Formats: sequence, structure tokens, C-alpha cells
Amino acid sequence: MLNGSSLGSQIEKWAEQDLGKMQSLSTGLTNLVQTALEDGIIDVDEQAAIDQLQGKISNIMEGWQEAEAQARWMY
Repeated sequence: MLNGSSLGSQIEKWAEQDLGKMQSLSTGLTNLVQTALEDGIIDVDEQAAIDQLQGKISNIMEGWQEAEAQARWMY
């Protein structure tokens, strides 16, 4: 079981990991969209890849919102 101090450290570590994932996904999404638009048309495969990255970003953001809501409820 984690005490308050170690729990806080663990939460900070998770947040840093999520932030790193978000930055990586965001960069990947930007690059993908720029490449897809070079020819002026986004094809089905490009759109599927864009949708997948957007979904991953959305999942992380939803996790943050859920954690924030639970923290407000607990305190």
C-alpha cells in the first residue's frame, strides 16, 4: 500500500509518462496530417491512421479528466 508521499510520487511519474506519450502522439499526428495533405487528398489509409492517433490522444485526455473528477470527489 502506498502512503501519501509515495502515492504523490507515483502520480507524478504517471503524469510525466502520459505527457511524453501525448507529445509523441501529437507530433506524429501533425506529421501524418502534413504528409497526407501534400497531395491535397487524404486517402482512406491516411484517414484511418489519423483516426487511430486521435483516438489514442482522446483516451489519454479522458483518463486525465476521469482522474481529476475522482480527485475532486475524494477531497
